[in-house]
Amino acid sequence: VASFIRMPKFLPTSSSATSLFFFKGRKEAMSSSIVKGEGAAAMKHSQELIVSPSKPTLQILASTLNTLWGSDRVLRSIQFFSRLLASSPELSAESRHLFEVIGRSFSQARYINRLYGTIDGLEGVLYDIPRNAPFAIKLAKFLIHGVGGIGYHVLEHTALAIMIVRRCDPEKIPSIKAALQRWGVWDRADDIDALAQWCWFVEAVTKLYIASLSYRRIRNQIAVAMAAGDKVALKKLVVLRRMLFLDVIKLGCDLPLSVHYARMYDNGPSTVPDRWVGILGVVGSLAQFLVRFQQQTHSYSLDLCLSNKIA
Repeated sequence: VASFIRMPKFLPTSSSATSLFFFKGRKEAMSSSIVKGEGAAAMKHSQELIVSPSKPTLQILASTLNTLWGSDRVLRSIQFFSRLLASSPELSAESRHLFEVIGRSFSQARYINRLYGTIDGLEGVLYDIPRNAPFAIKLAKFLIHGVGGIGYHVLEHTALAIMIVRRCDPEKIPSIKAALQRWGVWDRADDIDALAQWCWFVEAVTKLYIASLSYRRIRNQIAVAMAAGDKVALKKLVVLRRMLFLDVIKLGCDLPLSVHYARMYDNGPSTVPDRWVGILGVVGSLAQFLVRFQQQTHSYSLDLCLSNKIA
């Protein structure tokens, strides 16, 4: 809309072109200059649609932090960095304990931050599964939104609700405690949360599949742009490829982390050392924060393979 509002400045600025707006009888005489001016306007207009206006870095950072998932990446980075420090033998026992508490606190804060995940997953199931796509794409989209969105968050929110109830004095909530014990979930919050991590694992694997399709699409588009000498499209495609690589790094870190937490069901053995849990968490969080940051100025999504035209 803003581009169309600016359109008048692209029209010819000569006195004869100006008179065109006031004297209808001179339209035919000015047709050639108008066509030339409109051609230049269309070219400049298309370039403005491709190149986003530059913004100060601080403004982009603020816009990123004002998004739900952008702020969650910051909380996640602090959570796993604290986990990394808590598992560092170089620090004193007192410092390790402090960072362990900090990591748990930020982890619990992220539970609250993700309360809307179920709604986001439901919206994806209803409106983000393309009707005319191949079955594999439809299935992948359903797994991402249905399992990774709805399944994960329903289980996680159930565990959160039980953990909140468990913080109450049991003597003051006897009927609630009795009901949860009767249902067999009074002391199973950690196990329910562990089951949610398998949903996370399924989502990560499926997104890596979508990312592989998007990479092939970008690679082919880059080859076409290079052959045509289209530097504008090539520049945009290189940025999209870099953002896709950052997403793949995050998803690659998610795979061992999800299995690690899922194996904790019924106090099962962990699969990843604590220090590597912290490293993988920090690397994945920072990688996706950079994606969220760049999304403020670039049109990007993981499923670029479904777009009719990328650049």
